[in-house]
Amino acid sequence: MSMHSARGGRLVLAVTLTGGIGLCQQAVAGDVTQLEAIGVTAAGQATSQRDLAGTLGDRGASVDIITAEDIRETGATTLTQALEVLAPGVYVQPQAGGRAGAGSISLLGGDEREFVMLLDGVRIEPRTFFGTHLNINPQHIERIEVLKDGQSLFYGSNAMVGVINFVTKDFDYAEQGEFMGEAGRSLGERSQEELNLGGHANLDVGDHRFQVFGSQNRGINEPFDSDRLEFPEGAPNAYEGSLQNLGFKYRYDLSDSERIDLHVQRNELREDGLPTGFGDPSEQLVNDRRTQQDIAMLQWERQVDSARSMSLRAFWNEQEGDRREVDLDNGDAVYTRGGNLSRDYGLHGMTDFPALAGHWTVGAEASRHEGYNLGDATLSNPGYDPETSLDPFVQYRPDIAFLPRTDVSVGARYNHNDRTDSAAIWQLMVRHRMTSNVDVRATAGTAFQVPRAVDTVDAERDVVGASDLDPESSIGGNIGLEGRAVPGLDVPASWSVSAFWREITDRIDDEEEGDDVLRVFNVDDPTITRGVEGQFAVRPLPQWSVRFNATYVEAYMDNDPDQEQLDDIPRFFARAQLGWDAAQAQRGARLSGVYTGPVYDTLSDEAGGRQNYGGRMRVDASAFQFFDERHDQRLGVRVENVFDTDVPVAIDETEIGGELRRYDQYAAPRNVTLTYSQNF
Repeated sequence: MSMHSARGGRLVLAVTLTGGIGLCQQAVAGDVTQLEAIGVTAAGQATSQRDLAGTLGDRGASVDIITAEDIRETGATTLTQALEVLAPGVYVQPQAGGRAGAGSISLLGGDEREFVMLLDGVRIEPRTFFGTHLNINPQHIERIEVLKDGQSLFYGSNAMVGVINFVTKDFDYAEQGEFMGEAGRSLGERSQEELNLGGHANLDVGDHRFQVFGSQNRGINEPFDSDRLEFPEGAPNAYEGSLQNLGFKYRYDLSDSERIDLHVQRNELREDGLPTGFGDPSEQLVNDRRTQQDIAMLQWERQVDSARSMSLRAFWNEQEGDRREVDLDNGDAVYTRGGNLSRDYGLHGMTDFPALAGHWTVGAEASRHEGYNLGDATLSNPGYDPETSLDPFVQYRPDIAFLPRTDVSVGARYNHNDRTDSAAIWQLMVRHRMTSNVDVRATAGTAFQVPRAVDTVDAERDVVGASDLDPESSIGGNIGLEGRAVPGLDVPASWSVSAFWREITDRIDDEEEGDDVLRVFNVDDPTITRGVEGQFAVRPLPQWSVRFNATYVEAYMDNDPDQEQLDDIPRFFARAQLGWDAAQAQRGARLSGVYTGPVYDTLSDEAGGRQNYGGRMRVDASAFQFFDERHDQRLGVRVENVFDTDVPVAIDETEIGGELRRYDQYAAPRNVTLTYSQNF
């Protein structure tokens, strides 16, 4: 058999209409037979590291797949743009800083601390310090996998609301390489400019396969209304940033069923930001940030047969960043304001085999996490005590003779951490084929999150209570129907409906005790979230497609009698897309709408207190043209924010004229981006 193949807790209770985006998008493409690849497979199928998300979806997990073609057709120039338009249940606060802004992501009402982001299965966000930029070229992505609900069984700490895994292009793509260039400019009232170059190239030498890839992205974006803020003399009123990544992949085929893979990548970010104060003469400082990240993975994998496999992976993730401030009132003096170094590394092993009237997946992960504050000798917490974790896990899938159309999986994971209490979790998954076009699936289980350096270290204050923190824990479930056709509708279509719930306890929070002390603690009461999500996709005519998804979320503290929505979690958001493709898909166009309902944030009473900055609608349009039958040369155009709507993505407050006032950060103004790509 060949190895080659293309900070808040939540209790979530929601009803979902979501077909799994992979199902929907393959359906609207008209490839009905392809849908069967996402359906139920035998319980004895081996678990591949690269295809883990798809395998878990086969066994009952809620999994959405966004393909490279999906991303390209929308004209998305960043991964946050792709997630915002294409990922059901994922809310994205768009990038206020253009390419330099990371954006903020919420998955099913959970914040960024409660799910894991991966690059080819390796965490791209350090486990110790919080915060990362998605410095990955979208043109180098083969697919984005979105796994919803608790996934700690295979993915470990922080996977309490799910996992987002960015899978880069493998060696088996048809093209030997690709070059891409993009240029964008604002057509609205606020300025924005983009210039992006990227590509990859493959080379095969016998059983040795090589791939190099990289990108260079530069951008300027003005996210504020300059008429409402007082900028210091000499200070910029826009973000200016650059992102670069460079890496290579190597594969050696030991045999048709055994191989070694190596992936090494460096990401670099430079962000020249805005003043820390507007109109306040005591804070005329301009931020200047630098981040460098190195990721490496070495993996051995052997596929013995369809039911037996084994793999071993070594991984390394190091991220170093610093923040400097330029004092405009003191001769442009430069101050280094801390910075940090995070380092995660370890081993992950897994094997599959049949035994005891069923199939087993057994594995373990040993990892070490280090974090250090850098660049400021006055720091009260110069370092973060390293931690070591050992996590064995097991999953059993019994062969049930009297239920031939049903797959059942049960598993457990134990986390031993030398800095905090241990954690144990369990998971149950079921998928049943009701008809040839309809499946019912269900998951239930627990998940965990161990305290991180961001919870226990502060750059300017002493932290108390860190040694007494317990891991956050969750319990939840998910049950749903998935359909690959609509009764009475003889056109490609897909849909699903599901209900999911989750409760997270021992949430980690903090509060100030004077000017120099920060106390961290576990919150006694859980946070509650309930919602409704929906998705449907259909191709009513051969050249036309329609997609729609919507999510309703209620998120509040359990001890809040008014059940006020948690800050920065939208109560409702929806996306719709109308697509047209010419014969043989030589050209096409997409019209997308993104609506976000109420979103709240709490400012000081003087600045207005609790306020809603949601209730906004944005429309994007894109088109593409191939210039050859092989689809090697492509020209695309994308107009973002067609009606130049001021879309707030965050609100904050600043002192102007002796008064605290609210100010808004906006998403991109109307802008146009041209993209040219060439396969070779």
